[in-house]
Amino acid sequence: MGNSTILTSGVRSNLLSLQSTSTQAEKIQGRLATGKRVNSALDNPTNFFTAQSLSARANDLKSLLDGISNGIKTIEAANNGISTIKKLVESAQSAAKQAVQDKSSVAPSLTGTGTVTSGGAVGTTLQTLTITFDSDGTGSTAARTLTLTVNTASTTGEVVTAINASASLGVTASIKDGKLLLTSASAGRATSSSLTVGGSATVVAGLGFDTGNNSASGTLSSARKTLEAQYNDILDQIDTVAKDSGYNGVNLLESTGSLKVVFNERTGANQSKITIAGADSSSSGLGLSKTASGDFQDDEAINSQLDNLNTALTSLRTNSSTFGSNLSIVEARKEFTSQMANTLQSGADNLVIADTNEEGANLLALQTRQQLSTTALSLANQ
Repeated sequence: MGNSTILTSGVRSNLLSLQSTSTQAEKIQGRLATGKRVNSALDNPTNFFTAQSLSARANDLKSLLDGISNGIKTIEAANNGISTIKKLVESAQSAAKQAVQDKSSVAPSLTGTGTVTSGGAVGTTLQTLTITFDSDGTGSTAARTLTLTVNTASTTGEVVTAINASASLGVTASIKDGKLLLTSASAGRATSSSLTVGGSATVVAGLGFDTGNNSASGTLSSARKTLEAQYNDILDQIDTVAKDSGYNGVNLLESTGSLKVVFNERTGANQSKITIAGADSSSSGLGLSKTASGDFQDDEAINSQLDNLNTALTSLRTNSSTFGSNLSIVEARKEFTSQMANTLQSGADNLVIADTNEEGANLLALQTRQQLSTTALSLANQ
């Protein structure tokens, strides 16, 4: 039968105390190493799983912050593009206004050679009067013609009224210094425009013109031609800026551009998000188009472009306001999401984090107890 060691009651008690103290010390050292007082479900099941859930949601929200930040930059890029395009539209306005102010482009006009009165008869029998205005000098296909039928009951004043009532003709009639004056609305486009009066000889003579056809041409302006080229170049730049205003593959200044920013980790109907539609800010999207060669010789054509430019500016201001509003929403949600993630993570930490000061004090106490137990064990052995 082998020998066995017999431990006294005091020795055994001291050994158990040392084992218990060592176990507690190891646990506290683990807490100090990890910084957590709950490292597994065995430590505290409720706190452990609750902290896991809170941390998971906090991480989900943090992962959305990158997408929200990209959304903010996309909106900012679009807004930068709009600001530049507004400046370009204003430059186009300046070019158009300068063209209108330039008076070296002279509209064709015809003045009757004979004296006429507003009540004077223009013919004794049924007659015709033809006024033709060729605005671009290309010939009959582009010419606008007004044909009036007059007779002994028709007066000069009635003819003037009839001519002015034809807005599509682009010619105005008036009696100046006792003579009939016909003036076109423009000086011309591609080449010099022309104004022609024809029809029955009796009517032509009755209005104070020489018998037969009468023709007059306009004078083109080289300054307007230069400004027209500048205007078309500016429209090209508008298109370029609109194309270059994208961020991370999304361009809100294109008709097909749209941006979706997700604010929470849920899906389906419970997902919180905002969808921002693009606003076509190219020249065509703004209702602007390049002028045909020589259009700036025509005040009417320039004024039409100015109207379009005013409308474009209004659209740009509206789009800028819309993007600004959406940007404020996205920035506010980014701040909220960041704060919410911090709140969740802080709550999770509160459930499992260790108080290092307390744990350090506990470890020191256990180490002191170990030393005392060791001393006691030595005494017991003696």
